[in-house]
Amino acid sequence: MSRPALHHTVASGWVNDPLGLTFHRHEHEGRYHLFFQYVPGRTTWDVGCHWGHATSPDLVAWTAEPVALSPDGDEDGVWSGSLVLDADTPTIFYTAVDADDPEIGRVRRAVALDPDWRAWEKRDVVVRLPDGEPAVAFRDPFVYRSANGEGWRMLLGGGLSDGRPAVWMFTSPDLLTWEYAGRLDGSGESGSVWECPMLLRVGGRSVLVVADGELGRGSHASYAWVDEDGDQLVPGPWRRLSYGAYYAASPFVDADGRVGLVHWIRDVAGDGWAGAHSLPHLLSREGDLLVARPHPAFEAQTRRTGGVQVVVDGPVVEVFSPAGVLAVTSG
Repeated sequence: MSRPALHHTVASGWVNDPLGLTFHRHEHEGRYHLFFQYVPGRTTWDVGCHWGHATSPDLVAWTAEPVALSPDGDEDGVWSGSLVLDADTPTIFYTAVDADDPEIGRVRRAVALDPDWRAWEKRDVVVRLPDGEPAVAFRDPFVYRSANGEGWRMLLGGGLSDGRPAVWMFTSPDLLTWEYAGRLDGSGESGSVWECPMLLRVGGRSVLVVADGELGRGSHASYAWVDEDGDQLVPGPWRRLSYGAYYAASPFVDADGRVGLVHWIRDVAGDGWAGAHSLPHLLSREGDLLVARPHPAFEAQTRRTGGVQVVVDGPVVEVFSPAGVLAVTSG
């Protein structure tokens, strides 16, 4: 399979979930930092995931950076999570997993040691599955500042032993100490697991986006507009956002303050490499629909037919419409 020119890939190794895409200014120069699940030296997934790292001035041309985080004696895999900035100081929150029970993770933090975010130091575990929770999966921390600007919130996704998906919620005044704040359970309209949960603000409303699927199998992005009742989330009807080869969306805010998503694209590989990341998508609210469109950085490559936008990039085709987004891969 040929390598796509516009979609981020790595020179060698396996990639899956994109993570912590962030625009950061340092000494009057702005760059995007993209982190991602990465397994060096092989083209198939392994529990021993690392956090890869790449940078770009424009979301189009990417430069490979040193691996940010790798497994060590305290964990067998450095799995998905998120990055937050507090007073311009970046902190990564990631899922630390053990090979003998990787579905039940714990949240560990890491801090940058240099202004270019090339060196990171792991710190303590800050969240574990609360006692008595009947979970079969627990992972993918998403950290965000609370709506009133006072303190922080963390969402973790997973599933329950009775087959329902769930999102666990935690609160913190300082990103260091966290308190369990409750659980949101899914029902029959969803799969058995919600992975990669995130709460975003789009068009003046809060929207919960999850990777909705079955444990150990594929999933798609689903969303629900939510009301926030204190620390609790009250979702409306669930709708589907993504189709095809997309998996594990991750949010970002671009240099102009616009909210978007980037996805892992499955089933794209070549000689010595596997996996790609979608183009960055910008999000908007149109009535009750969450609508994704290609970022304007790819305006020249976007074809339009009626209300549909299409980007063809070698083996990857992305299709955007108000009804959702579709990724198709080919040899």
